[in-house]
Amino acid sequence: MKRQATNDFFATHPVFSLDEASSMLSPPGGKSGTIERLKYHLQTGRLKLVTREIYAVVPPGISIERFHPDPFLVAAAIRPDGVFSCHSAMELLGAAHSTWNRYTLYVDTPRRPLVSGSTTIQFIKHPPALGPKHGRPF
Repeated sequence: MKRQATNDFFATHPVFSLDEASSMLSPPGGKSGTIERLKYHLQTGRLKLVTREIYAVVPPGISIERFHPDPFLVAAAIRPDGVFSCHSAMELLGAAHSTWNRYTLYVDTPRRPLVSGSTTIQFIKHPPALGPKHGRPF
């Protein structure tokens, strides 16, 4: 994969994982070099740590305290293999009549919900009918 400049990476990845940053930025020192670079940007207020190994780029002119990253991007960064479900899928498609502060994803292995302010992201195990044992994986 081609090495990318930090600002270019931030411009194209508003929410990203440590693994994504390590593979795209590939600084000297590998993953530990990436961590040091991200620590610098956390201290300057350019990045916000959303949860363990998940970061969000803070837009210019907004303080870290007031900034709330897009929950869809956060959920996708945490579980790139997840499938948005229920009302979240309707919101993402633009078919919902309202917005909720609860987002759900079907995943292979569930994890604890992520709660940030009034927003909750839930990771739910795929229903058996959608699992890989019933034909192709969803």
